[in-house]
Amino acid sequence: MKITFLMHSSFLVELDNTYLLFDYFEGERQPFYKTNIKMPVLDKNKELYAFASHSHADHYSLELFKFSKEHGNTKFILSKDIRCTASFLEKHNIDSRVLDNTLFVKPGKKYEFGSVSFETLFSTDVGVAYLIECEGKTIYHAGDLNWWHWENESDLEQKNAKRHYQSYLKGLKGRKIDLAFVPYDVKLNRAAIWGIEYFTGVANVQNLFPMHFWRQFDKVQNLKEKYLPNADCKIFNITKENEQFEL
Repeated sequence: MKITFLMHSSFLVELDNTYLLFDYFEGERQPFYKTNIKMPVLDKNKELYAFASHSHADHYSLELFKFSKEHGNTKFILSKDIRCTASFLEKHNIDSRVLDNTLFVKPGKKYEFGSVSFETLFSTDVGVAYLIECEGKTIYHAGDLNWWHWENESDLEQKNAKRHYQSYLKGLKGRKIDLAFVPYDVKLNRAAIWGIEYFTGVANVQNLFPMHFWRQFDKVQNLKEKYLPNADCKIFNITKENEQFEL
C-alpha cells in the first residue's frame, strides 16, 4: 500500500488495483486552510473510490467531483448529510451524471459498491466513519468520529461525549484493521490523544495515521513514544502535506 497525506483529514490510499480517496476538499479555496495540494499522478487503469465522511467544509467540497473528469474511472461515496442534487450540481457547472456513480450512505449500515464493501459507523459529530474491505485489506477512516472533550463544556456534556464515542466503537472490538486514520485534534489540548488511545485499545489496528491536527505538525511527532508506548501498532509521524508512505 502507498499512502499519501494530502491535508487535514484527507488521504489517498493506493492498492494494487484501486485508489481510495478520503475527505478531500480544495484547500486553497478555503479561507481557514489555504494550501496547495498536489495530487499524485493516478493510474487510469485503477478504480478510484472517493469517500466523504460528512458535509463540513474541512472534509468535503464540490471540487471532489473534478476527479470524475480527471480520472474518469471514479465512484463517489458520500454521507447522506451532503446535499447534492442534479440541479445543484448543474448550477455549479458539474455534470449531474456523476450521480450515476454516487452512493449516499447512512450510519450503522453495510454496503457493497463496485469492488469495495464497507460499514458505516455513527459519528460523534456529523456524518459517518468508514470501515472498508478492499483487496484483502481493512481500512478505517474516522471522519469526525472522535472523543470530543471540550474544556468549556459542562460535566454532563463531557460525560455524554465519552459515552457516545465508546459506544460507537463497540463494533470494532478485537477487529483486525490494517490501516486507520484517526483524529488528533490539537485544539482539545490534553484530551487530544484520548480518541486514539481508546481506539487502539479496542481495535487490533496495525498502522495508524493521526489526522485533523490543523497543520501543527510539530504536535503530532512521536505520539507513540510520548503518549502510547504500549500501543501494539505503528503510529506514523506526518511532517508535511503531500507526504507519501509505503506499507
